[in-house]
Amino acid sequence: MDQTEKLIIDIIDQHRDEVIEFARDIYTHAELGYKEFRTSQKFVNKMKELGLHTETGFAITGVKAYLNEEKKENACLALLGELDALRIPEHAYVNPETDAAHCCGHHAQMAGIFGAALALTVPEIAEKLGGQVVFFATPAEEYGEIEFKNQLREQGKIRYGGGKCELIRTGAFDDIDLCLAHHIQPGDEIQVGSGTGNGFVSKVIRYLGKAAHAAGAPDKGVNALSAASLGLQALGLNRETFRDEDCVRVHPIITKGGNLVNVIPDEIVIEKKNSLSELASNFASASDDGERIFKEFNRMINVERAYLVIESDSIDGIFEHKYRSEFNPDSFIRTLITWQARNYMHIYFCKKENTARMIYELCKNCLDAKILK
Repeated sequence: MDQTEKLIIDIIDQHRDEVIEFARDIYTHAELGYKEFRTSQKFVNKMKELGLHTETGFAITGVKAYLNEEKKENACLALLGELDALRIPEHAYVNPETDAAHCCGHHAQMAGIFGAALALTVPEIAEKLGGQVVFFATPAEEYGEIEFKNQLREQGKIRYGGGKCELIRTGAFDDIDLCLAHHIQPGDEIQVGSGTGNGFVSKVIRYLGKAAHAAGAPDKGVNALSAASLGLQALGLNRETFRDEDCVRVHPIITKGGNLVNVIPDEIVIEKKNSLSELASNFASASDDGERIFKEFNRMINVERAYLVIESDSIDGIFEHKYRSEFNPDSFIRTLITWQARNYMHIYFCKKENTARMIYELCKNCLDAKILK
């Protein structure tokens, strides 16, 4: 360790209480993605106190503070800190105004780059740096609240639900040569390295039925919850078909499940993420898995005559579409047979050849069916 490195550590240690207080304040005032206005402003205030040129408004709440701008042509290193938290309303330190809690440790990331700024802005240290340093507070790392983010897209405020994707799209990383991020984990071990992660496609899926009194007129309703339940079941049955090397992960939740227990649900809302490894370089597999999942939700509306709307978002736009579909009434067995056919399941019948022929005709467009006498 040379003298400059020792000085950096000493300065950070001298400001230990200030760094911890900064982290605790963010921890107890957690905010969700693209809503991190208080956290963002706190970071702005600290950077300006250190005399740094600061710019705001990157992907709504992102902030960049610049050190050694005159050396930017040599090299530019960005130190990244995430602004957002997770929606966990039952957490002991939840922010009651936002239902958010910093269970992923982003408050510590922000404290880390604040501590680095405290040390690196000391003139004796700054003059020895060979390039520019950007202290970059980035928004919306956690991918949730898909409906809210879709509203921002419709308003023209963002293009992508993920903060990094939006920052890349708007050119916020164009002046940066290298990014350095850090994350806390349990234990005392310090790990240094780099790795890859999954890309993903997000969808908001709405099943629209017809409300009716569940006791007095159940035959007048169209149960959107039943259709959604079948869609989720079909999705679950698809999991065994995903290849290990594609690292496919699917995460659906129901964010609206009905209004009253004595009313047949007329709208069910599902938010879903499809995580796929190497999305750009492995598009064939990603497209197949994404389309397969998409079609299963679509297919399950046959049973309840529901109306389906799927809104899709992705990190690269490949899967972007709004899909609306309406099907005529059909039987439960026909729906399940069609689901089986789409998943390339061979149909075997020992004796009932006529039934098998009917199934084959139904499924021949999406199945290389085998019919055995």
